[in-house]
Amino acid sequence: LPCRVSSGCPSVDRPGPRATFESGIGLYTAAAAGANMITTGLLDSTKMLSYEHLVVMDEMMAQVRRAIQGINTDDERLALDLIHKQGHPSPNYLGDEHTLKFMREEIYLSEFCGRIEASYEDWYEKANKKVKKILKNNPPLKWDKETKEKIKTMEARIKEDNKTWREEREDW
Repeated sequence: LPCRVSSGCPSVDRPGPRATFESGIGLYTAAAAGANMITTGLLDSTKMLSYEHLVVMDEMMAQVRRAIQGINTDDERLALDLIHKQGHPSPNYLGDEHTLKFMREEIYLSEFCGRIEASYEDWYEKANKKVKKILKNNPPLKWDKETKEKIKTMEARIKEDNKTWREEREDW
């Protein structure tokens, strides 16, 4: 049966390390427990949205999916014949082209955190660039009149004061 949980939505109201950590722990525990519909990417216990946080959570979910998938140990990948050929203990088994080929399939390399050069860049800036690219390449959504008014009100409030909510002040 389908199982929906919203453990990937942190209580913090802005993107950043705490939101990423809370979301990541929630995503992994929900996925490891077998949930197949996991709400994530929202902030402030599902009341706020950050496109950058959504991008980071999309990346994190790909990593979680890979982690819970497990490691394929079929006959071809396990290669007992190669282990026997190399001998035991074998200094060459791990360096064999066969081993390296299948190891690369089992590892998830991420531009956000994957021991590659791109993973050392600032994750928020990287996410922001991806958001801009996505928004540029996709047509804007069509909103009804009431929703447009609500969006205008929110935009006006953010233009009036775009710092208070980021500085953890209560008056925003």
